[in-house]
Amino acid sequence: MQVSGRAGAELFYDTWNEAFPDNRIEDPVVFGAGEQGAEEARFTGTHSGTLYTPSGDIPPTGKSVVSQFAVVLRVQNDKSLPSSCTSMWPRSLCNLD
Repeated sequence: MQVSGRAGAELFYDTWNEAFPDNRIEDPVVFGAGEQGAEEARFTGTHSGTLYTPSGDIPPTGKSVVSQFAVVLRVQNDKSLPSSCTSMWPRSLCNLD
């Protein structure tokens, strides 16, 4: 999923919050210097809502997922600039359907 701007970020988070309403971000490590920052953490949740994807919607499966992720971002004038996110999605997420 590619998103941009505030509306895109809200769509991204709303999509995951709807599909995994009990989600948690665990063990975050956040660091930064100047205009750059990064976060590494673990996403956990139960797939109890529809996951909307570009390849089609995946109905709830009840499966639990755990995934490590990292986000790198830049901030300028109190605004987030284009960033990158790397996820190591578990096999259980790839096989939700």
